[in-house]
Amino acid sequence: MCCTRVVVLWKDMHVDAASIGIVAMEIGGLVGGLSSGTVSDTVFGGRRAPVMVLCSAALAASLAMFWSGATVPGSAALASLLGLAPTTAAVAVWCGAVGLFSFPVHVLLGLAARELVPRGISGTAGGMVKAMGQVGSVLAGYALAKLVQGVGWMWVGTLLVACAAASAMVLVPLWHATAVVEDSATASKKQR
Repeated sequence: MCCTRVVVLWKDMHVDAASIGIVAMEIGGLVGGLSSGTVSDTVFGGRRAPVMVLCSAALAASLAMFWSGATVPGSAALASLLGLAPTTAAVAVWCGAVGLFSFPVHVLLGLAARELVPRGISGTAGGMVKAMGQVGSVLAGYALAKLVQGVGWMWVGTLLVACAAASAMVLVPLWHATAVVEDSATASKKQR
């Protein structure tokens, strides 16, 4: 509902049209979330960070395009095919891109946290990452509302783009990190 409200308020769209954008975001997120593990395994040899870096950078670009109101090539054809207004089609495409690029980071971050630490503390590492995500979810609505009241939608959009770009940069040092693999001798000693 919060995302729908953002589209309704900022883009000044009817709630039905804004809901189409949110459905597109969820569909994009489903595709991105499901494909991210396969891409990180097959293209990057099991390294999760390259996919997270590339998706964070693409998320920043998608958010910038959404926030700027950029048109989408072919959106008129898409709009007529689906029976939508061209503006609604463009919002749906950019929201779909936001989902496509944000969900993989969410999926892979917890997985990378578990894989990049020794086996005995992988649950703790994953739990810490998920806990911080939950704290962020709890505080995000209030923080977003205060920011919108204080500086307006355009600056909030700029901040979201900057945060996505910053997350890509923060993840770059992990680009070559691989999962911690313990040999069978080490694992059997720990079990004793």
